Amino acid sequence: MAEEKTKTVNSKQKTENNKKVEKKISVKKTASVKKEVPQKVEKTENPAKASNDFAVIKTGGKQYLVTPGLKFNVEKIEGKEGDKVNFSEVLLKEVAGKLEIGEPLVKDSKVEGKIIEQTKGDKIVVLKYKKRKNYRRKQGHRQKLTRVEIVKI
Repeated sequence: MAEEKTKTVNSKQKTENNKKVEKKISVKKTASVKKEVPQKVEKTENPAKASNDFAVIKTGGKQYLVTPGLKFNVEKIEGKEGDKVNFSEVLLKEVAGKLEIGEPLVKDSKVEGKIIEQTKGDKIVVLKYKKRKNYRRKQGHRQKLTRVEIVKI
């Protein structure tokens, strides 16, 4: 539904004889207000997060927050594709709403995973340089990584 608004504006202009002349200008503005109401979008849960189980594991000097079905990269672990891996350094875990916090590790617990592939990370360049000494050393590095899928907590 459009609403019409009429607006009268007085404007003063100078003519060639430097006389002030008033002109009346009428402007019609048609304003149509149509707002689209955003429809609610239902959130679809990630099947990996369907269970609220999670754990914090330590491997390769780093800590990872993991859930069943999660795929992530860790420092190289020996093994072939399809091999099972057990992470015994569990710092914290929640299974079926029961939270266990380790001091520093949770006793008698492990997280089971499966090796998906052995890969390499992005290439980084290590450059050593000393000004005015003609000293330059350039070296590249690609970290070896293992892609792991968490099977069970």
